[in-house]
Amino acid sequence: SRWIAQVLFVLRFAPMSHCRVTRSRKCWRCRLPFVSALVSAMLLRCVDAAFFEGLFPVQSTGDFAEFIGKFCFDYDKHSAASEGAQIVGRLEWEVMNEGGHPLNLGGGKLYVLLFDDERSAWKKAQKTWASSTCEEKKQSASLVSEILLDGGTSAILPITIHERLRPRFWYFTIVGCGLELNHDFIRYKLHATNELWGWQKEFSLDHINLFYVYLGFTICFCMSGMAAGWVSIMSPAAQDPPLREHPYIQFLAMSYSASALSCIAFLIHYGMFVHNGYGLLRIRFL
Repeated sequence: SRWIAQVLFVLRFAPMSHCRVTRSRKCWRCRLPFVSALVSAMLLRCVDAAFFEGLFPVQSTGDFAEFIGKFCFDYDKHSAASEGAQIVGRLEWEVMNEGGHPLNLGGGKLYVLLFDDERSAWKKAQKTWASSTCEEKKQSASLVSEILLDGGTSAILPITIHERLRPRFWYFTIVGCGLELNHDFIRYKLHATNELWGWQKEFSLDHINLFYVYLGFTICFCMSGMAAGWVSIMSPAAQDPPLREHPYIQFLAMSYSASALSCIAFLIHYGMFVHNGYGLLRIRFL
């Protein structure tokens, strides 16, 4: 609804100073470049992640807490209330010491805390996140799992998600209690997947079918650009100046070209994303 409202706003208030028609009529041709640019900008805001990575604070002493990110999981629509829901999502946490030495937390403990999107979970914990203690964070979490270290250079913690009521956003955090990290860099990595979505399992549920959205807009931008070019070329030769030399027509052609190229780049990115969960980060950067 917000996207529709923005498009309608542009259609109503986009400038028409160079239109050949009277101001009392709607000059759709003059407004099309602005709508095209707006749609492209809105598509660029569609981002997602299947992998979350980062480093623990090097000089972490005592308690610390890191918010990692969020991911929306689907739910099992066909399970009965008396039955256990099937696995709808998987999380794989990995903690590794980049210095190559055995992981040593100095007698402290490291926890993975998951919060669902209920008011009593993350929405409540977020308000006091900076001031609450380690134990208070654990008590407010929907799921608490300790990362057990066996003296190696890395540790892996798999977690499965079951859901049968509705899709949910899950919020991921790592909390350290009584840690003493004074030496090497310790890196964490989280991989989240939607197990019910086959080749699209790397996508958060709120981004499912995003590949098809970019494919559709790529086709629309290309066809609209070709149609606009054909109309400008086939305009009456007696028109002075020629329609294809009108600044709005040139702007429209550039807008269609840039939008089509942008959607093609994102198609390549998401084509790689479905295979590795990262996509092409250079394209995302551009």
